[in-house]
Amino acid sequence: MTRPRTTNRLARSLGAAALIAAAVSASACNGSPDATQTPSTTVPSSTPTPTPSTPAPPVLPAKAKGLTVESADAFTRFYLELLDYAKATGGTSAVRAWSDKGCIGCGQAIRDYDKVHKAGGAYSGDYTYTGYHASVVRLNKTKTGAEVKFTAQVGRHSVTETRGGAPRSYPGGPVRYRMTLVGRNGQWIAYELEDVNG
Repeated sequence: MTRPRTTNRLARSLGAAALIAAAVSASACNGSPDATQTPSTTVPSSTPTPTPSTPAPPVLPAKAKGLTVESADAFTRFYLELLDYAKATGGTSAVRAWSDKGCIGCGQAIRDYDKVHKAGGAYSGDYTYTGYHASVVRLNKTKTGAEVKFTAQVGRHSVTETRGGAPRSYPGGPVRYRMTLVGRNGQWIAYELEDVNG
């Protein structure tokens, strides 16, 4: 299966707080993973144990379990919470665990969040995703993959990329994504995250 190229559109649309640069072009299988494609990751067996000073990462809700249309929608909401958690704390283990290793958009986000926090930087303001609304949630023919098209909002926020550095401000606004999921051991994981703002 051919994955889409990376682009900086997603980073521009959300500001550096989102930094999930991903492809706009559809994959060879029209946004759904090949039923024969085996993700290079496994479903995490447990939630990583946080340090005492760090809040625990989001836990997979019951509605997101399984391989159904409903669980695909709920998993997408859950994944956005993982991205918000990573921005807030620098803890990327949870979002990494729920992402396929070949996911371009996921990997870009993880690298960018790691870079900011390891340099002593931080995200501030209303950078979290709100107002989630899915316009399309559908399974592929074999029900081993799913496509979720959704919109969300991010507010005005800023990013300080290094300790003591000057913050960069972003106005925020509406964003539109397509998320491709693939089933692994009876559970969805993120296969690709693409910006479809136009």
